[in-house]
Amino acid sequence: MKYELIFLAVNDFDIELLKTEDDFFDKFVYTDEEGYLSIDSADFESLNDINLLLKFLFGNNSLPIELHNDLQTKIIDLTNLKKYIINSEKLDNLYPNWLEETKRENTMDEYGMLICFIGYIEKHLSKKHLLCIIKST
Repeated sequence: MKYELIFLAVNDFDIELLKTEDDFFDKFVYTDEEGYLSIDSADFESLNDINLLLKFLFGNNSLPIELHNDLQTKIIDLTNLKKYIINSEKLDNLYPNWLEETKRENTMDEYGMLICFIGYIEKHLSKKHLLCIIKST
């Protein structure tokens, strides 16, 4: 089974709107005033890869809070972890460890995905909530 991981930084949210795809896109997906998409996402082969990603990006500082989990969608609150996001300098140093641990290929897409996630989270540190939505596809 494949999974889509979506990062969403918001000031307010309704868990019910996050669970329904149409409601989610209507309410939370848009292009901001600077031309950036309001979410960042990527596809993964396993939940283990997603767990490794979260551990890589935020370290082992504390456990994320699970807000919802059903057969299709899992919603995790990462608000308490966002201040621990690694920076691009640490990414350069730790990237080989990421490749070794995940057995993913060293490609520009792989590195770019990590840079984009870090950039998205850093850009939205002022938002009240950082959520991670995992959808089985």
